[in-house]
Amino acid sequence: MVQRLFALLSFLLCVAIIFVGSAHLRATIQSMEEKAAETDETGTQEAGNGNGDGSAETGESNPFNLLPEQLELYTETMPEHLKDRFLQAYEQGEPLDIVFAGSPALGSSADGWSVQVKKALEDRFGSDFVHVEIVEFDGTSTAFVEEGKAEEIAGKKPDIVLFEALTLEDNGLVTIDDSLNNIRTFAEALAEENPDALFLLQPPNPIYNAKYYPVQVEELRKFAKAQKYELLDHWKAWPDPNSEAILDYLDDGGLPNEKGHELWAKFIKEYFGLK
Repeated sequence: MVQRLFALLSFLLCVAIIFVGSAHLRATIQSMEEKAAETDETGTQEAGNGNGDGSAETGESNPFNLLPEQLELYTETMPEHLKDRFLQAYEQGEPLDIVFAGSPALGSSADGWSVQVKKALEDRFGSDFVHVEIVEFDGTSTAFVEEGKAEEIAGKKPDIVLFEALTLEDNGLVTIDDSLNNIRTFAEALAEENPDALFLLQPPNPIYNAKYYPVQVEELRKFAKAQKYELLDHWKAWPDPNSEAILDYLDDGGLPNEKGHELWAKFIKEYFGLK
């Protein structure tokens, strides 16, 4: 009798163990399935842009304060090749390095056109995205090359260079052929360091009632066209150099005064879409 009772109890214990074990197993499996579903849902959500719109994340967030839609708006009136430089730098998460180089006509020590345009660019696009350096050189184009200033600028590998040709500095000191060859040397040095760099050329400011200087500037125009250098010919924005009206825009030394710098700056700002 005791043996039968013991056997019955053993049987019931085994059944109980099996039942409890089975229930625990089902609970464990259900828990694992629920966690898997949560993980899959979370993973799908994280694959979006974090804003719930389901768009894919293409990389880290852009390091600039400038929003993509702002950049698109600010560059819409730029020439297409200039706009491309801005967009490419932005998409790569790299600052856009711009150099303004030329003679003391840049007015870097005062509120000259180069300073005004630099401020306008950095205010519009943010100084974290657009870096503008002003390089003022007081000398001829031959000295600019021989003293290593051209190589120095090229070695910085800027994305855009706006070069005021040193034609007025060369006047009476350097032949027009040598002056133009010095420009070519600078452009080639820049292209060697950064093949994607955009080289922009512009003449110096006009002066009153000059004779040979306008001929040199005309040769500069022909040279730029032949070499396929983009020329920002701001002379069209100035009064007739042969009229006394031009004197309102120049100081006694033939450099731009306050009005002259404002006029010049306005022309360059419009090229960069800064109206």
